[in-house]
Amino acid sequence: MLFAFVIVQSHGRLPKRRLCNRKVMIPFCRSNNNSEKERKVAPVDREKKVVGVGMAGLDFIAKVHKFPQPDQKIRSVEHSIQGGGNAANTLTCLRRLGVNAVLVTKIGSDFASQSIIEELEREDMDTSFIQRQDGAQSAFTYVIVDAETSTRTCIHTPSSAELSSEEVNLDCLNGASLVHLDGRHPLAALKVAQHAKEKGIPIVLDVERRREGLEDLLSLADYVITNAEFPLEYFGQLNRLNGLEKLLDSYPARFVISTLGKEGCVLMSRLDDSEAEQTQKTTTNFSTFPIMAVKTTFPLPTLCRTECIPKYRVIDCPCWPVESVVDTTGAGDAFIGGIIYAILHHFSQEHMLYFASRIAAEKISALGARKGLAYIQDLENWITNNFVNAPAK
Repeated sequence: MLFAFVIVQSHGRLPKRRLCNRKVMIPFCRSNNNSEKERKVAPVDREKKVVGVGMAGLDFIAKVHKFPQPDQKIRSVEHSIQGGGNAANTLTCLRRLGVNAVLVTKIGSDFASQSIIEELEREDMDTSFIQRQDGAQSAFTYVIVDAETSTRTCIHTPSSAELSSEEVNLDCLNGASLVHLDGRHPLAALKVAQHAKEKGIPIVLDVERRREGLEDLLSLADYVITNAEFPLEYFGQLNRLNGLEKLLDSYPARFVISTLGKEGCVLMSRLDDSEAEQTQKTTTNFSTFPIMAVKTTFPLPTLCRTECIPKYRVIDCPCWPVESVVDTTGAGDAFIGGIIYAILHHFSQEHMLYFASRIAAEKISALGARKGLAYIQDLENWITNNFVNAPAK
């Protein structure tokens, strides 16, 4: 198949909200998988089921030597057409990790819709709750990967298909272990979240920016994962830790994670969470990992002095080192897939961050959001040698 990207500038520049540009450059180191010390391990539980509500689309990806100048024609050095969309990417990651996945969404009736569904079905994902809207186009994104700077630029065209609450079939929740939301289809997501809450099913919410219905979803989420900007912008904070504190002060989530690109991630959780507290007391050896998380509490003692008691636990985790960065598209979605897997298998918070960082690192070794996603059979020995079966939430 032959395809080309033609970027047409409007009034001298593309709309800012359609472009995103991130840079990741990190060194390489491998963990030691031959640890002789026996550890209790979390078995790969293939009976787990995650229901995701959110976006599914198609990505047209071109890798170029250097991002083009205006009015310039260049050739790609590598190209790919893959499925995309936050929720669909995260569920694909989970399927490859051996977790059953159900996607609840609505797409168009165009040529892309069949490609979207066929790719998900090749991953053995349950697509029976995906609806199509006649006459609507599916979401698609042009992704230009700049090999010179290790950045990627996304030009997204959203779908006009919107899943309503009336269209949601709640049978999707039968046997569910966890619900994942990416903020799209807010009325449908709210209905699923409300019924999940009634059934005691935990909810993970992926937050990138303000969206319709976000307040309602934040009020129901058990775990919140954001990008680097959201904690600062949502409450108008100048400090990221203050933004995370505000999120935990305002909503009932057990923890909030902010992903920071090449700087790794930071987790903030409640000190009064008895299960998480017990997890932190578990003795384990982290010497086989090439990264080391740093734990503290918040407010920091220097800020708190003697006038207040810290409320939150903070873990700063570097990103997992890799040999080379091919494409960061979908790295955050893969990271969330790793977090969900760790929640389902009761990893400690530190192990959870290590695991998710490794999953994201595997992804960025290949072009597109899905090609580099790891398969469970390639990780089982590593999981067995390094991860502890201790409660963490």
